[in-house]
Amino acid sequence: MATKRQAMKRAAELGCTIDDNGFAITLDTPKGMVLGASGLHWYDLHYDSPPRAWSKPEAWAAIIEEMSMGVESCMNPECDSCNDW
Repeated sequence: MATKRQAMKRAAELGCTIDDNGFAITLDTPKGMVLGASGLHWYDLHYDSPPRAWSKPEAWAAIIEEMSMGVESCMNPECDSCNDW
């Protein structure tokens, strides 16, 4: 079973941050980086929509899976997420 501690440890290794606000977990990559598994700059998992849609261990496992391929540089020179507005 995956735990928040495992997810936080992996995020720290990658330089990512995680926020759990009680209904969603947000995984953010460092500026200029994307998640290798999806190419996203951030990943939101709304685990309580619909209510009890995910158990906490399932949600943490999904977050860990999203980090499974690490982070890589964003290759889009016009990326709004990487460039200051």
